[in-house]
Amino acid sequence: METNTKANSYAQRLVSLQNKTWKKRIKFLNPYRYHLSTICKGQVLEVGCGIGRVLDFIPQRSVGVDHNNKAVEICKSKGLNAFTSEEFLLEHVYKKESFDTLLFSHVLEHMSFEQAQELLNIYLPFLKKNGIVVLITPQLKGYQSDPTHIENMDIQTLQRLAKNLNIKEQDSYSFPFPSYFGKYFIYNENAFIGIKK
Repeated sequence: METNTKANSYAQRLVSLQNKTWKKRIKFLNPYRYHLSTICKGQVLEVGCGIGRVLDFIPQRSVGVDHNNKAVEICKSKGLNAFTSEEFLLEHVYKKESFDTLLFSHVLEHMSFEQAQELLNIYLPFLKKNGIVVLITPQLKGYQSDPTHIENMDIQTLQRLAKNLNIKEQDSYSFPFPSYFGKYFIYNENAFIGIKK
């Protein structure tokens, strides 16, 4: 299984996972779609957008960034607004404080705590003052399902990360089921919502 999230084969793996028949059948009944479209307010910048699963939930008001060139190419082929990290940062595509929500969904567990802090620091300036920071990570079963996962980012770790970056916690919870299910249900998530001071 691919362990390099920048590789073309990793993007293709995401495509294979997303194209499972049962996922296609419940696309519009997807509780994750409703959840994210509710908590992500206004203009949304998603860092680590992959092949655009979340961008596709709110396409009219979202912009994606990813370090995987193939994943960004796939997003663009679907008509989604996505950029490579280099395009977004080096070409100054958007001005500072352009977004109402900054979203990291299933991204931070792919790095160490220190790297997660650095990544957040890079993109926080693009979020408006009092903007919303949304951090979503898998729970134990989901964390163990992917060899590219490096650090288990539970709620306490997300809270510590936010505190280090002067992000005020607004809410944190387990979704869609209580955290106990995270030991067995691969799609149970940790959700942290904060405000940029």
